Amino acid sequence: DMVSVSESKFLRILNQNEQNVTLWKSYNRQHMTRTYPSGTRLDSSNFNPVLHWSEGCQMVSLNYQTDDSEMAINDGRFRENGGCGYVKQSLNNYPGIMNLKIKVL
Repeated sequence: DMVSVSESKFLRILNQNEQNVTLWKSYNRQHMTRTYPSGTRLDSSNFNPVLHWSEGCQMVSLNYQTDDSEMAINDGRFRENGGCGYVKQSLNNYPGIMNLKIKVL
């Protein structure tokens, strides 16, 4: 399963209470989450992706037409792995056994 959540909804979820933060991180251990900039960003500005990554979001969408510090952070993050488009996570981030099955259709 995958869910797409706007930046504003993501912040509302996390700001409600501490239990939501725990539930969100737990959800992201078994599901894919994508966050994207709020539709109110009429100037195509970006949010800081670090909070979204640290809360377990696997895909963080940014406005690539805007060359700002948030895009520099994003660029630097993915240069860690040779610019291949992903960053391999440590298994320490996922306590317990995690099985991933891929089915090619």
